[in-house]
Amino acid sequence: GGGHLIVAVHPPSGLVGETPKMAALLERHKVALLAVWQPGWEGPPRPLEPDRPIAETDLLILAGHINQLRELRKIK
Repeated sequence: GGGHLIVAVHPPSGLVGETPKMAALLERHKVALLAVWQPGWEGPPRPLEPDRPIAETDLLILAGHINQLRELRKIK
């Protein structure tokens, strides 16, 4: 409610290759990275390891306000 969503999205190009720690999504963009799902994985999404680089094929499970989620798409 109140414009807050949980979404599954491919990472913006500016986040590919960065680790979740480096990306600091919550601190910089006010968006929480809840989990990640990779093609070929069996079962539910898993918590992302803080030092594992984000891959282009990952699906990021994010939570945040719709405005912050829209802004995140623009990261190059």
